[in-house]
Amino acid sequence: MRKISLVLITVLLVSLAYAQSPKGKSIYVKEFKWKIVIPAGFDALGQDVQDAYKKKGLDAIEKNVGQVVDDQTTNIFYYGSERINVIEALYQPFDEETEGEYNEVNRAIGDLLYDTFVQQMPGAKIDSTWTVKNIDGLDFNLFAVEIVLPNGKLMTMEMYSRLFGKQELTINITYIDEQKGKLMKEAFFNSTFKKEH
Repeated sequence: MRKISLVLITVLLVSLAYAQSPKGKSIYVKEFKWKIVIPAGFDALGQDVQDAYKKKGLDAIEKNVGQVVDDQTTNIFYYGSERINVIEALYQPFDEETEGEYNEVNRAIGDLLYDTFVQQMPGAKIDSTWTVKNIDGLDFNLFAVEIVLPNGKLMTMEMYSRLFGKQELTINITYIDEQKGKLMKEAFFNSTFKKEH
């Protein structure tokens, strides 16, 4: 089965340049010439937390599809506030010649994630949308899921994905606290990608 970009899937940490400021933590990711400032108040979550979320997510998808998932994602960063408001970035190889047209595969993955949420959260009301979001002149596919939990709380998951050559970059933003969700989205929306000349 195709590798899956899943909310909260992590594998390895990669080398990054970090700089602390009162506004947050500045991160530069060489692989994508990408700079983002993580908002103040969001802490790097430990490998044990990442591994637990990864296992839970993989187990849910494997149960839904009835087969083992070939996870080739590499974690770039994973920050959270109260563990329920999270921004993570990851990447994985993607070759359209062997895996198919990127946008079609990306949609199929979104459909699979939606089905998995429905199966795993039977008491919740779940809705999803597909759009495109332009970040610093680059179009990202945006798959958004809103989940009204049985207790009435709203959880939002937004998955931004884009192909860079033969690497797919995915930024996942998940939140229950609307203000923290706004901070994470603003951080991503204001991030920059150095253009090739």
